[in-house]
Amino acid sequence: SISIDFNKSRRTFLFKLSKMANKCIFLFVCLCSIALIAALPLQEDSKVPQEGQPPVLARHVRSPDGGSVGVDVNQDSASAHYNQNIYTSDDGNFKVDAAAQASHNFHTNDNSYSGAISGSFSW
Repeated sequence: SISIDFNKSRRTFLFKLSKMANKCIFLFVCLCSIALIAALPLQEDSKVPQEGQPPVLARHVRSPDGGSVGVDVNQDSASAHYNQNIYTSDDGNFKVDAAAQASHNFHTNDNSYSGAISGSFSW
């Protein structure tokens, strides 16, 4: 008679599946990181802090659709903000914009978050 150990087969299958899932997740994270780095422009030399100035990391990116993203980091705090034009009428008289901001203070360990949607109409 032939005996099959289903528990051993199941354990082997789950072990191989978990190894494959880990590789897939790692590959996905690597590809996303590469895509993000490739999408961000390099910082201009004029914005590099000179000797004696506090080190500051600042990156501001402008999207082609009328939005902007900024990240600022220094010794005391870090902040990120996002602005996006959601809608502009064909004649330019009506606009709707959205904004979000988050910051973290390293000394007091405080976080703050805010967001807004604004509209304007001119005639």
